[in-house]
Amino acid sequence: MRLSTFEQTLDRLGPNVNNWEDSAAREQAQELLQSSETARVMLQNAQTVHDLVPKAMQVPFPQGLAQRILRTVSLSNNNPRTWQRICTNWILKPALAVIPLALGFLIGFSQADRSTIIEDEITTVHFEDYTNILFIAND
Repeated sequence: MRLSTFEQTLDRLGPNVNNWEDSAAREQAQELLQSSETARVMLQNAQTVHDLVPKAMQVPFPQGLAQRILRTVSLSNNNPRTWQRICTNWILKPALAVIPLALGFLIGFSQADRSTIIEDEITTVHFEDYTNILFIAND
């Protein structure tokens, strides 16, 4: 077994060579470990990393973290209800939201009345000329 193959197998199957499922790879790794100092250093480094990873995943919480968070939330939530805030939140903001809606309705209805008047004018102009009506009746 070459060192590169050993390193790849070590990364894939872990540092415990005796637990490798492939018996041929396990035997070749044992032979390489007996003959190569570099392979033994690789195995030792892999075992060190394997032992340190679980410790690195456990991050302790600072003491009193929950109390500090709750204290900060309780202090930042001291917004007294004043008349200015009530008027702004319950009257002014909804009124400002309704203004564009009301303008849209007003503009829409004003355009609808004009188009109806224009349509009425077009139809009355066309039917005021009685020769067109008589011409249609003669066909």
